[in-house]
Amino acid sequence: MIKEFVTDCRARGLTEPTIVTYRSCCRDFLKINPEPAKVKLADLVSYLEHLRSRNLEGSTLKGYFAAIGAYYDYMVFRGAMKSNPIPAFRKRYLNIRVNQNGENIRQLISIEEMSELIYSARMILPRTMMLFLAKTGIRRGELISMDVQDLNLEKMQ
Repeated sequence: MIKEFVTDCRARGLTEPTIVTYRSCCRDFLKINPEPAKVKLADLVSYLEHLRSRNLEGSTLKGYFAAIGAYYDYMVFRGAMKSNPIPAFRKRYLNIRVNQNGENIRQLISIEEMSELIYSARMILPRTMMLFLAKTGIRRGELISMDVQDLNLEKMQ
């Protein structure tokens, strides 16, 4: 199923580095959980602990579960599963930060904070890049690999 998933990723236009990462993360997950349709919450928590035991943290953990979530989305699309368990798992275990009072806080910044960040850049290139990332939602690697020829300014694409 990984081979078909990779073909699907290419058809969806994901970048080659993203596809390589997704394949690697999914293979790692499937070594421990060879029957993904039978994975329960306890299995996901156990896998998260396994990744943490390898000293992985933060964005790396989120990357693993983004890849696994994309794999489950593909399985749902193909009809091999009814639902994807990863979004709820990520929300509970990976998107929480704790402030000094012990309360959970979200990792999102406000529009005002984003505006402040963008306009704090003194030079036009970093400012433009931050604005482009914020407005389009593309990933850093996609922006870095982009050429001016990739843009159609007449059609705003």
